[in-house]
Amino acid sequence: RFSRSSQTQTGRAFRVARRIHRGAMGNSAATGHAANYVQDGAAMMGIQSETFGFKGTAKAVMRLGGIESWSSRSLVAERLQRQLELAGRSPLRHVAVERAVASISAQSWRSRSGVLTLWQARGVCIRRDEFVQACMEMVLTEKDANGHPISVVGQDREDLRSIFDSMDFDGNGTLGTGEWAGLCSIFFRGSMQESLRAVFAVLDEDSSNTLTREEVQEYLRPYVRALMPDGALALEPMLLKRTTEQIFQEMDGDRNGSVTCEELIAWTQHGGSIIDSLADIIDAEVYRLWIEEAERRRHKGIGEALVSWAAGWPSGDDVSATPCGSTTPGSSPPMSACNSEATPAGGRGGA
Repeated sequence: RFSRSSQTQTGRAFRVARRIHRGAMGNSAATGHAANYVQDGAAMMGIQSETFGFKGTAKAVMRLGGIESWSSRSLVAERLQRQLELAGRSPLRHVAVERAVASISAQSWRSRSGVLTLWQARGVCIRRDEFVQACMEMVLTEKDANGHPISVVGQDREDLRSIFDSMDFDGNGTLGTGEWAGLCSIFFRGSMQESLRAVFAVLDEDSSNTLTREEVQEYLRPYVRALMPDGALALEPMLLKRTTEQIFQEMDGDRNGSVTCEELIAWTQHGGSIIDSLADIIDAEVYRLWIEEAERRRHKGIGEALVSWAAGWPSGDDVSATPCGSTTPGSSPPMSACNSEATPAGGRGGA
């Protein structure tokens, strides 16, 4: 017995499953969302089958899209190096991270052009021009660590544009919640704990002083996209769900289904890193599935070769006329066809 919402989602899952079976959805994120529906629907119905789990559905998606393994770290290495260079010279390095979060989290920014809305009803959505303008105003009004005004040079505005581009991991022209949180941890002044508390404040959209699985997923979303090539978009929703489950479990030290700021700090102090953790999970999962799929194709090829060979083997009275170890003139079977009577005493039969 299911609730109405469970029935709806389960029905949707299996309708989508039929679409996947027909191969109608191709290599797009929609395929991955469909596979997640299949997993959720099967779980609601209590179906304990690898076919409907992550492994089975991910393999099906990789097969449909012709997706192969890749190195996720190589996709972001240049971007991360660029961020380090910008962080070392940007005027934002003089602004306290908690002050930056308080400023950007305000409902609006006043400017000559009017009100720039940076904080939506749910989450962050900052455009490039809004980001540059807001940061320039913030730099001009804040003080550095010694209480002095922050100096601004002509290159700073261009560096702010470059910072925005380096943090726009999903390339959609805006900074979302996860990207803004990541920016807070890199470009502003503060200790590791101060930066993490700022990140937590950005992610805690409902001000509950804890992070839900959904809030952690929003943090990971742009980074998962950045760690995937365009040809593997169909796997993005599935890998986002998979990585969120694993990283959330690592962060949730007391296993109560939520993550506190102290747990986030502890996870980081014990070596936790968003990019490294995501890259490790994605590379391991995709490579394992790719190897298993390659093995499946190899065994399928061997099976088809054996079937093809067996189809040409003589039958009935013609068998006695065929020499041992051959099928038709000029060809040989894929393995020894000799029986035990043709093997010398003490010798080894065909493999």
